[in-house]
Amino acid sequence: MELSNSLEKKLNNLISFLRGKKVLVAFS
Repeated sequence: MELSNSLEKKLNNLISFLRGKKVLVAFS
């Protein structure tokens, strides 16, 4: 599925971005 694959990529990028900014830890 092209759409699912694209969505997964965006989610992975977002998680990586949040981890890099350490925002994920702040919201946890």
